[in-house]
Amino acid sequence: MSYSSADRDWDFLPSNIEKFEFFDELSFEFMLIDDDFGFSFKESNYKLNIERPTHPLSVETKTNSKNYEIYYLLSFDRVISFSSTNTIADQQEIDCYTFYESITVGFCDDSQLTIRNSKDKYKPLGDNKLLLIDGENLEYKITFLQAVNNNFFDNYSLYLSQSENSYDWLSPIEELTIGFIASLTYKGSTIGELASREIARFPQREPYTFHKAGISVYKKINLFNSMNFFYDLNLVYVQTRNYLVALNQPKYNLKLESGIVYNTNNFDLKLSGTIYQNNLYGFNDLSYNQKTEHHFNTNFASINVGLKYSF
Repeated sequence: MSYSSADRDWDFLPSNIEKFEFFDELSFEFMLIDDDFGFSFKESNYKLNIERPTHPLSVETKTNSKNYEIYYLLSFDRVISFSSTNTIADQQEIDCYTFYESITVGFCDDSQLTIRNSKDKYKPLGDNKLLLIDGENLEYKITFLQAVNNNFFDNYSLYLSQSENSYDWLSPIEELTIGFIASLTYKGSTIGELASREIARFPQREPYTFHKAGISVYKKINLFNSMNFFYDLNLVYVQTRNYLVALNQPKYNLKLESGIVYNTNNFDLKLSGTIYQNNLYGFNDLSYNQKTEHHFNTNFASINVGLKYSF
C-alpha cells in the first residue's frame, strides 16, 4: 500500500506547482511468486485539482487504475514482465466556461450567456451542466530487469510500452459554431470563432497513442541496522501518434524518487519524495490532453509513504 500527495501550500515543493491545488494517489498492490513465475495486481485511485484564472475556476480529475503484471524469471538475476493497465476517469461536469478569456457561458453567477439545446443527445447535461468529459487509457508494457552489483545501482530496468487515450465530451458549445448566433460579433470576434478556438482546446475525440521507451536504475544503501536509503531514477522517451498538438510537447521526462525504508520483521515502511522534470508526462498518460498540455513543461513533486508486508 502506498500514498502520494502534493499541495501548492508546501514551501519545499517547486514554486510552479502553484497551478495545482492538491494531488493525491492511493495505491494497493499484492504480488505472488512461485518458482519461475510471478503475478501482481495494483489498483490506484488518483485525484488532481487544478485552479484556473477563468471558468471553470477549479477542475477536479479523479481516476481509477488497475494494473496486471506477469513475471518470468529468466535466471536468478534476470526477470522479464508483461503488464496491462486500464485507467478510467470519473466524468467531469462543468457548469461554466470562459471563451478565450472574454465571454463566460453557462450556469454560474458570472455567466454572460446561457446555452441550452433541445436535441436528445444533450439530455445528459440536465438543466445546469454545460460540458461533460469522459476519458480512458489502456497501456501495454514489457519490462526487462537485470540485477547488478556495483556502487551506483543494484538493478536496472529497460522497458517499452504503448498506451492509448480515448476521450469524449458533450456540450452545446458545438452549436455556437453554426447558424445565426455564430455570426454575432463580440469584442472584434464572432461567437463562432470564439467557440471554435475553445473547442480546439478540448480533449480530442479521436484516440491518440503514446509510444514509450525507458530505463530506470535503483539503489539501496544500508545506513544502520534496519534503516536504508534508496533512490529510483527513471528516464522515459515519449512519442505521440495522432495527437493534435496545440503547443510544443516534451520529448522525454525524468522522474527521481528518493527516501528511506525501515525494515521490521516482515514489514517495510517507506518515506520518500518524488520529483518530475516535465510534470507527469509519460507517467500518467490520461492526464495529458489539449486542455492540460500547457502544464507539462514545468516540474512537479510529491511526498510518498508506503507500507509493504512480505510472507
